[in-house]
Amino acid sequence: MKKLFTTLTIITILQLSNAFAHNSETFEKMPFLKPYSELLEKYVHPETLEGIPSTGVNYLGWQSDPKHKTAMKLLEKTNLSDIKSKEEKISFWINAYNLLTIDLIVTKGEQESIHNLGGLVGDPWNEFSWVIDGLEITLSQINHQTLRNINEPRVNFALTCAAISCPNLKNQPYWPQLIYTQLERQTREFLRNKEKGVKLIKAPKTDSNLRQTDKFKVSQIFQWFNNDFEHGNIERFVQRYVFLYGATHDGYLPYNWNLNALTGKKPKPVQPNE
Repeated sequence: MKKLFTTLTIITILQLSNAFAHNSETFEKMPFLKPYSELLEKYVHPETLEGIPSTGVNYLGWQSDPKHKTAMKLLEKTNLSDIKSKEEKISFWINAYNLLTIDLIVTKGEQESIHNLGGLVGDPWNEFSWVIDGLEITLSQINHQTLRNINEPRVNFALTCAAISCPNLKNQPYWPQLIYTQLERQTREFLRNKEKGVKLIKAPKTDSNLRQTDKFKVSQIFQWFNNDFEHGNIERFVQRYVFLYGATHDGYLPYNWNLNALTGKKPKPVQPNE
């Protein structure tokens, strides 16, 4: 028993050392992850927002924390040529997308919805741009020209749009060495949230001998990015994560675009000249 305990202890130490080594290498390539991870842990917490189980963001605290500017400067200085493997690219661009979305909210001081930004058409995903390693890039370009070209549909459930019905923002970054495990967990959690992901609707009982079929509704993410999921076969993708009991797809859930701020923690308004 003592020998077994010693062996397990050694294995655990080796696993922790390996994880530390991986994180150290990741921090070298993506140094913005250190302040970003600290911000996530401090300011992102579970909360039910307008009746929808979510994670909320303390934008007020995030807005005033100097680590945000540090994270942004380090992100802008990232050497993109160091981001080589598929796992590194997925994790880097998800983290970058989510941090830039938060940056947009806190620098603009938006209090109600990200749709209020981006001019008359309310399209902040194309309206605003940032520079990373000399490359000017928008949120739309990160999503459509980079991440979606990787052909990993679960990425859709890792990107935040700063709205209540969006996939929950995790309180930790996505890591290259854990990315597929994290994406699988994130997808499962989102789809099993009946207010956000998949909602089963039981057929009403009738006196008729005719059997009515149960229905299910899904997030509008499946409508916007339909071809990402089994070439449009929503049922096939969803049933990997949710028991459908023979239910058929019947439309989409309402999408709540209100800001995913923790109660009383919206960012302070920012004056145009600030």
